[in-house]
Amino acid sequence: MSTPHSALDVLAVGLGKTGGQVAGELARRGYSALAIHTSRRGLEEQANIAQDRCLFVGGERATNGEPEYGRNLIRDHAPRIEAFVGGHSGKCDVALVIASLGGGTGSAIGALVQAIDRQRTKLVAMILMPEQSETVERRMHALRAVKELTDAGVDGLIIVDGDKLVARGSGLSILEYDGRTHERVVEPFEALDKIESRSDLRGVRPLRGRQLLDVLTHGGVVTMGAYAIDELSAGSVLDALITVLQESEMHPDGLDLRSASAVQIVIEAPESVLRGTPIKFVDTLREDVKGQSPGVHVDVAIYQRVRDEGPIAVHVVASCAELPARLREMVEDVAHEAAATRDKPRKPATLDLSILGDDRPATGDRIRTPEREGATARTKSDVAPRPADDDLSERGPNAAVYARLVTRYKSTGNDELQRAIVRRLEQDRLTDDPRVRVLAVGAMGQIGAHVFDAALVAATEDESPEVRRVAEQGLAHSNPTRRAV
Repeated sequence: MSTPHSALDVLAVGLGKTGGQVAGELARRGYSALAIHTSRRGLEEQANIAQDRCLFVGGERATNGEPEYGRNLIRDHAPRIEAFVGGHSGKCDVALVIASLGGGTGSAIGALVQAIDRQRTKLVAMILMPEQSETVERRMHALRAVKELTDAGVDGLIIVDGDKLVARGSGLSILEYDGRTHERVVEPFEALDKIESRSDLRGVRPLRGRQLLDVLTHGGVVTMGAYAIDELSAGSVLDALITVLQESEMHPDGLDLRSASAVQIVIEAPESVLRGTPIKFVDTLREDVKGQSPGVHVDVAIYQRVRDEGPIAVHVVASCAELPARLREMVEDVAHEAAATRDKPRKPATLDLSILGDDRPATGDRIRTPEREGATARTKSDVAPRPADDDLSERGPNAAVYARLVTRYKSTGNDELQRAIVRRLEQDRLTDDPRVRVLAVGAMGQIGAHVFDAALVAATEDESPEVRRVAEQGLAHSNPTRRAV
């Protein structure tokens, strides 16, 4: 239904929690509204729309952010949805289907569009895109929902940029944000639809409902906005139109006037300005717009301010035959981030204990063996080393190997194993690979100069500066007063 002095009979149909809240905001402003929910909680929290104008199509569980599950619910209830919407649409000019994309219910808006009888009424979709900070999964769901809508061939598509809503509401509290944001989403449309109801304006060339409907349902991406100018000229109004298309306050940036198929311009100005503007201004403006976008349909409405003061305001609503550049950039952003996400390993973290080796700490505890006749208890130092040792045989600049050698030297009480580790480190100190020499000398310093005094002193003359530095640190650590000579 229409509200007092509104140009169009609009039926708002909200899908999901946010879609229902935006539809509820339109209902609060006097528009006819319905809500469709897949969750009981969303239904219970629906504001401004009576329960007999709400439809529950939920299943045994919530959609849990799964759009395909949401689509299946809507398809399963398609006859009920068609009867529900059709029973309330009457002779409305346009059904405005509203949803927030990214979740499991709102992202199923394409299925909802398919369920509504398009022969009965024109249908415009209003979608709220997720912010850049949302998960890549939610943004991917949103983009796929946009693709479904464009494939469905809706009569009009209004895209609301989530990042711009956040930027405009950055000063609001957490509790205020949702309500004020829903108001901002519907304000540009209401400003045009109800311009005839404003007591501060007098229509010189009034905006007719048919003109507004033609632009909204011209089949393209619809953008709306207002811009203030200093002088009323065809050039300044054209600049305002281009600015709204390229840098809207609420819609994604990057619409090109050359892709516009229908444009409605509404100008409000003081009496003194209009008296000084020749009538040919309207024709000149139309020709200038068509010169930028051949074949575009252009209408101009003009209102005089009752009080002869205030800036000149230019309201714009336009339908373009291509998606805004920002949306195409979003596709690239999501593709890159999704690829990076796929490259990250998805497996439980593991704790590598190989550095501890297989030997028990040298605590002096006696190792107990199974009791049998004639058996005697053995201490750890009585246990012979393993005949084969991976750490002693592995070569190359592997820091983990040298860390294990240090740990095993300090933790074992086996003299033969300690001697084997000493031999290994002294051999590696003399290798041609400076990386190996650095690791070997570093391990010597950690074990201590009391074992490797001569080797550490010799390493202070190594040709590698890094080896010399590590040797000097090892000597100083073992004996702070010691200086290499």
